[in-house]
Amino acid sequence: MAKQAGVTAIWARYGTKYDLDHWAYLVKVTHWTDEDVRREKALKAKYHDVIPDFTIDSFSQLKSIVLAAASEAKIA
Repeated sequence: MAKQAGVTAIWARYGTKYDLDHWAYLVKVTHWTDEDVRREKALKAKYHDVIPDFTIDSFSQLKSIVLAAASEAKIA
C-alpha cells in the first residue's frame, strides 16, 4: 500500500516469521471468513515482488528511519 500511495515503504520482516501450524490455528480461531483467507493468499501472491525502501528486523530499527526522514524533510 505504501508504494501505491507514493510514500516510503518499510517491510517489518520480523512480522513474517511464524510457524505454519500456528497460522492454521490462528485462522481457525479468528473472525476471518474463508473469503478473508483466500483474499490474504491472493494479496501475498499479487505483491510478492514489491521491493520496500527499507527492511527492518525489529521494531526499534524504525526509529532511525523515521528520524532520518524527518531530518531530510527539514533540510528540503
